[in-house]
Amino acid sequence: MGAFPAIDLGRPDEANYSTMAGVGDAPIGSTTVSAHGSSRMWYVQPEGSVSSRAVRKWGVGMSDRMLFVGWGAPVRGREERGLEVFNESMGLYGRMQQEGRIEKFDVVLLGANGDLAGYIELHGSAEQLAAMQESDDFRRTLVDASLIVERLRLIDGVTNEGIARDMALYQESIARVPQTT
Repeated sequence: MGAFPAIDLGRPDEANYSTMAGVGDAPIGSTTVSAHGSSRMWYVQPEGSVSSRAVRKWGVGMSDRMLFVGWGAPVRGREERGLEVFNESMGLYGRMQQEGRIEKFDVVLLGANGDLAGYIELHGSAEQLAAMQESDDFRRTLVDASLIVERLRLIDGVTNEGIARDMALYQESIARVPQTT
């Protein structure tokens, strides 16, 4: 496999990220990805319950929603355009983050598995992600991606405080279902 240049998604400036004691200087959600499939990711792993997670310095706090954008193998013969679309989408998501349209995004490139080649997690509030999905720039990026990758998929999810809320709903539902032993 040939060497590809690393794509540095950057680190937020000092005013926009927090770290936790004992974890070093790893910023929450900072990511560096290389085009040949290896990636390094730094995450601050908060301890304790969902409700006691670290609060980010992003003004609105931690997001409770996420959008999973996953893709399979590149369409044969369109790999170069695929890399262009990937880089364009990184620029778009970076601008969206700077403009406050999303809270953050994380990128993961996966090893060979026959199904999913990688994914991007876009984090924000329900309102932020709904507005983002209706925006022309996001929709254009999805159209571009659909022409150069197999199995493009978008899946909504919850995270952080959203997990506690959804688990409470689940527990309420369980209480109404007769349990067998």
